Amino acid sequence: MIAETKPDIVHILLPPASHAAASLRCLAAGVHIFVEKPFCATVAECHEVMEAAARANRQIGVNHNLTYMPAMIELIAALRAAKLGGVEHVAVTYSLPGPPPQTIPPRGWMFSAPGLLMMEIGPHPVSAVTRLLGPVRAARALASLPATLRNGVIFHRRWNAVLDCTRGSASLHLSFSADNYAATVQVFGQDGEAQVDLRRGTCVLSAKTHYIQTNDFQDARQRAATLRRQAWRNLIAWGRGALGLADPYLLQHISVRNSLADFYASLARHESPRVSGKQGLEVVEACQKIIDSAFSHVP
Repeated sequence: MIAETKPDIVHILLPPASHAAASLRCLAAGVHIFVEKPFCATVAECHEVMEAAARANRQIGVNHNLTYMPAMIELIAALRAAKLGGVEHVAVTYSLPGPPPQTIPPRGWMFSAPGLLMMEIGPHPVSAVTRLLGPVRAARALASLPATLRNGVIFHRRWNAVLDCTRGSASLHLSFSADNYAATVQVFGQDGEAQVDLRRGTCVLSAKTHYIQTNDFQDARQRAATLRRQAWRNLIAWGRGALGLADPYLLQHISVRNSLADFYASLARHESPRVSGKQGLEVVEACQKIIDSAFSHVP
């Protein structure tokens, strides 16, 4: 394909273990790359691909699409406007329905070795942490709910971690066992807090007011009004999509489109992408620190 059509950009959507080899081949041919998360399967591979990109003078984009969810974009805009003051702590919950361990097929990279759930699914919530607080400097983690898969691999279905980041602290809960899908981001600032529900596409702020005696009442009223307004907005957008009057209103698809649009806009401006190999490396490093910490406490 590269030899015959000479593309400017290649999207690498392979299983994580194949990301590095495919990236190196594309970069050696002088092609920009856009890589699905995780950037690479190991920290060493991330460095190798970034060095190849520097030699080829090509750009790397990584699809951390969770940080491009509409509600996350609203949150980042509020933080930039200093509506919450300085951010001190972020709490992320990412809970996915998972099949019973005995039914999981022995194939697939995520199920081929202990800890790879964090490296495969973990980049979604971890990318939100690094986007808001910068690189993770240290992690203390616990992996629980172990199960032995049919291929003999010990698979931990629940992960909890406390993270020390360059601009604050974070807590992370990742689950692959619950029946309910939950994806939330809570931000605690010096002047307020924010609650983001990525599943339902809402972002609600609670900030200080000058009315100390009635602050809680005012806050509850404003939060209710915000949720009502956002719920109607989302319902109308979904209805338009269902009737064929607009694109389908699927938050996952919207986040991927936003991620792609930002990558291509950066290339058009001859700038490094907002989510480049550097950010991809930060997330892989954080996931590896969580794995190392969790397994240092597991017999």
